[in-house]
Amino acid sequence: MWNVNNTLSRHSLILGSAIALLTACSQPIASRANEPNFSVANTGASSSPVSQPIKETTSVSQTKFRSCHANELKAVLNEVQGAVGSRYGTIKFTNAGETACILQGHPQIELLNSRGQSLPVNKDTLRSDEVGSRVTLQPRQSAYLTFKWSNWCETVPNNEIQFVVSLPQNHEQVPIVLPDAPEYHSTPPCNGPTQPSILSVGLFNSTPSP
Repeated sequence: MWNVNNTLSRHSLILGSAIALLTACSQPIASRANEPNFSVANTGASSSPVSQPIKETTSVSQTKFRSCHANELKAVLNEVQGAVGSRYGTIKFTNAGETACILQGHPQIELLNSRGQSLPVNKDTLRSDEVGSRVTLQPRQSAYLTFKWSNWCETVPNNEIQFVVSLPQNHEQVPIVLPDAPEYHSTPPCNGPTQPSILSVGLFNSTPSP
């Protein structure tokens, strides 16, 4: 009987020691959680999806402007200068539309009489030092086009000659307003009746060209 009680007492002592040991091991963890300097280790993925900014590709898009149409452009003969046997002129195009558009390339200039019939003129490209040929026009912004006209021997009255610009992107025609001043209706001299009249056209530019 003594041996059984002694054995039970010994087992109880061992069990009690084990419980005390487990309690002692778990106590530092609980106490650390309550300390003011306790912090959870950063794993590198806890808050990055919230703090990272939105990618630029989702908030900024590349806008592709369309070509300008004839019905939204107002064009006027802006300047005319005399040269030896020629006339230099500048046409001003203003975007009268509500959105931005693009003028680009080498347009063509047609000369018409008062009945809308084409007048005989050879077309050429005006050689110049202009850089680029693409102009983006915001609403109410302007672009410029320079031309050179030489050798005019026709008998059409000057005040009946009309200028029309054909846009290179869509081939639409823009009528050019000529101011009332006489210099805007002047024609180049006849340098050779058997030679063609030549109209050389430059590029669209954001500033007037000499």
